[in-house]
Amino acid sequence: VFLAMLGRRYEDDFNQFHDFEHPPGFGLMAIRVGLWVLFLVGGLGTIKHCQADQDKLKGFLIRLLSAGSVWFLAFPTL
Repeated sequence: VFLAMLGRRYEDDFNQFHDFEHPPGFGLMAIRVGLWVLFLVGGLGTIKHCQADQDKLKGFLIRLLSAGSVWFLAFPTL
C-alpha cells in the first residue's frame, strides 16, 4: 500500500507509459518477482518430497507451478 501511495507522486509524468515506470513501481515488481521465487521454491520442495507412486500429484503440482509462474511473471514482463 505504501509503495502504491508513493507511486501517485509520479502520476503526472508524461514520459511514462504505465503506472509502474517509477521507483515505487519497480519496487512493486521486485516484490512480485520475489514472491514468485518463494512460490517456486515451495512448489519444487513439495514435488521433491512426493513419493514415487504419487504421479498424479506430481503432474498437478507441475501444472500449478506452470500456471502460477505465468501469473506471477505476466505483469513484470509487460
